[in-house]
Formats: sequence, C-alpha cells, structure tokens
Amino acid sequence: MNAPSNRTSFEVESHLREGQTLPGDLTPTEFLVLLLPGFSQLCLSSLIDPLRLANSLSGHELFSWRLASLDGRSVATASGISVEVFGCLMDQPKPHQVDPRSGVMVCAGEGVEGHSSRGLRAFLRNCARSGVPVYALGTATWLLADAGLLGNSRCTIHWGKMAALSETYYVSTSSTCCSFATASSSPVPANSPPSISPSTSSRIAAVTTSSETSAST
Repeated sequence: MNAPSNRTSFEVESHLREGQTLPGDLTPTEFLVLLLPGFSQLCLSSLIDPLRLANSLSGHELFSWRLASLDGRSVATASGISVEVFGCLMDQPKPHQVDPRSGVMVCAGEGVEGHSSRGLRAFLRNCARSGVPVYALGTATWLLADAGLLGNSRCTIHWGKMAALSETYYVSTSSTCCSFATASSSPVPANSPPSISPSTSSRIAAVTTSSETSAST
C-alpha cells in the first residue's frame, strides 16, 4: 500500500511561473484552516496530507497551513478526538493583509447550522471583498451560503445536508450541485444578506472529499 512508485521525485522548476526562481522567490502558499466542532478527520486529512506530500516530494516548502478555531481552543472531531489549533480565528491576520495566493479553508461537519455567527459571517465577507479565496470542506458550504457568498454559483455539500441546504437556500438543484439565488432573485430567507459580485464569487469554492461529488467555481 505504501510502496514507492517508479517516480519518487518532483521537479519544482518545471512548474514555476515565468520569472520565478529557486529558492529565494519561492514563497509557500499558506492556508488558514478554520476547524469547527464536529468536522470529519477524513476531510481534514484529505486536505493536509496532499500538501505535506507535495512538500516532501519537491524538497521545498510549497505549502504551509495554520489551524484555527473560533475561540482558540482545541476542536472535537465528529468521532470525539480533539485537535489542537494554532490560535483563535480573530487573532489571525486580517483578510486584507493576506497574500491573495493564499486562502481560507472552512472545515465543518455535523451541526453546521449552529456554527453561524455574526463574527464568522463578517470574516468570510471580508475575505471575499479582499479577494482572498475561500474554500468550504464537508458541510461548510452552508456557512458560505449563510454569509451570502455563493450568489448564483454552482456548488456542492456533503450529501447528508444537501436536502436541508436546498430547502433553506433553494433556487434549483441537480444530482450533483445546487444553484443559489442572487441578491435580486427569490426565494431565499428574508434575512439573507446580499450576494457578492460575480467577480468575487468566482473565488469561492465548495469542496467535498472521499467518494462525494465535488465542484468549484
């Protein structure tokens, strides 16, 4: 299962952008990963391990990540295992101070409806306004919809929440995706915030893992 393949190295130089050299100009792409109680360990591992392996195979730090929670305390997974974080979300650099090549990843699982808050909505909207990519893993698409970031984007969510999401933020659905109302369309909840512009919503992505269907915008 862990036997090495024929190719055991990765040539970073062939993937550099024009004018970029090694090693001084190679700045790692950093992700802020917000963990919410009830998230899936599989979901987090499916995100972190490929980044770790890319660093290992390349011999360079191509990616880095910081785990955060809403209160700075450890976060319990859906299986009850606690995961330590680097700090509180509000203590992290402000969105306008973040390199646009980086991104914010929200990882949620069970009970995602109860994690919505004014502070989290404000943070996600600030990311969108600042051009910082936002990614949703597991059931975190719900929080992007709650913050008004999906607009008319196509996305997906964990299959266990697809019906509830479409009932709450419904416009149209298919077997693989949901479409969301823009600020001028209906029906959406009466207290739903306005959607962001198409140019900003293009930097929002909903991601699922394992055997689930995935889509991004």
